[in-house]
Amino acid sequence: MRCFVSILIMVGVLGAEILAADQRVDVVPQEQWSNFYGGKEVVLHFSISAHESFKGVAGWVLSSGGRTLARGERAVAVEPGRAESLEVRFEAPNVKEGVALQGILNVSVFKQDSKGAAGSCEKNLWFFPRDAFAGQKERLKERNINLFDPEKKTVAVFSKAGIPFNELGNINVFEEVKNGVLIIGEGISFKDYRGLYEAMIKTAAGGIPVLCLSPAGGDIVLPSADSDLPRPVAMFFKGKEVVRELDKRLDADAWAPEGKTLSSVIKLRGERDGIAGEVAKDDNGWPWVEMEFAGKAGNNGQIRQSRLIVCGFGIIEKWENGPAPQFLMLKLIEKL
Repeated sequence: MRCFVSILIMVGVLGAEILAADQRVDVVPQEQWSNFYGGKEVVLHFSISAHESFKGVAGWVLSSGGRTLARGERAVAVEPGRAESLEVRFEAPNVKEGVALQGILNVSVFKQDSKGAAGSCEKNLWFFPRDAFAGQKERLKERNINLFDPEKKTVAVFSKAGIPFNELGNINVFEEVKNGVLIIGEGISFKDYRGLYEAMIKTAAGGIPVLCLSPAGGDIVLPSADSDLPRPVAMFFKGKEVVRELDKRLDADAWAPEGKTLSSVIKLRGERDGIAGEVAKDDNGWPWVEMEFAGKAGNNGQIRQSRLIVCGFGIIEKWENGPAPQFLMLKLIEKL
């Protein structure tokens, strides 16, 4: 008898769970990115689906610090197997230079003649000022940015953004850089500039930090004990999570409008002389390769530590698409 009663209870619980699942309404954001410029119109989409048909209302509220900034609602009619699309539009709040504002967008769906939300979704948003480098020009000038960019894409972007830099005409002048940082412009192929990677290694080992922005092709060799190249004291291979390590507010997985952050990655392969990294145009690799060098002693006798970073995020390519690329560039310069 006890066994029979237990079975009845289990069947009842299972039936209640199935019923609850049938009545649940799923609200899913369609855009993965959450970074937007303040003062600009924001358009987001949410998918509403359910196992049973219903009519009701979808409402949304944008808030920040407990204060409501915008709200809206519209009628919805959902059929099983056919998701309803909800478009949310609002003007992002204005933000001051050097400040980012966090917002929370809550979307809830209410069925007719039912109390409480049948489904909801909460999306965290960040609103940024239009100029990531406002108030930073003097600090950037002190960084003494040296830029090698035969493709001229990074030169054009830096010039428009007001980022001060010294343009280097060829690889041979790298050894003349005695202070500051060296940035290799986005889209350069190591196949076309065969001595570039070796020059980057030697420059970083000499105490000048080097940042290579999303190369277009070719190979890099990871220096080993048997290599003729200077050997780093540490090496790091990181995925997209490195973006949030630099700035937790920034989108790491997707940038508007197509949702891609990467232009190139490094795919490792073993060779007789050690390990090589191939620049590839897919997600199956490392978008971040970092090498740390002990550096050389300066005039005061202190050792200047340095690093080389090969960054596969398409910062220059995506520059105008949203705040994430520009603020990531600022964080990269600070890291150097």
